[in-house]
Amino acid sequence: MEVNEKQLEEIKKGSIESRDISKTSALLSQEQARGIQQISQGIMSIEEVVQNNSANAEQNAASSEELSTQAERLEELISYFKTSGELYSEEIYNTSTLALKESE
Repeated sequence: MEVNEKQLEEIKKGSIESRDISKTSALLSQEQARGIQQISQGIMSIEEVVQNNSANAEQNAASSEELSTQAERLEELISYFKTSGELYSEEIYNTSTLALKESE
């Protein structure tokens, strides 16, 4: 079997093309790996934000419940006190009631 110069050139050309394709494939694989790594980091960041938001929501709910309980307790405590307006209204009521009883 005889190989001529033209055939050797074609073999050489094919070899160079194959090498170039391999290099391109390797570069694309590296870029893809970097892209996957960036996506992975982005997802981890999103997970962290979601966890923080969830914890904040739980804290807000607990704080809201505590404030509601304290507001109810404060309302109970304040109900024992009378304002000057309430005292004045009560005096008028008592005076009116007494006057009505006396007139009967």
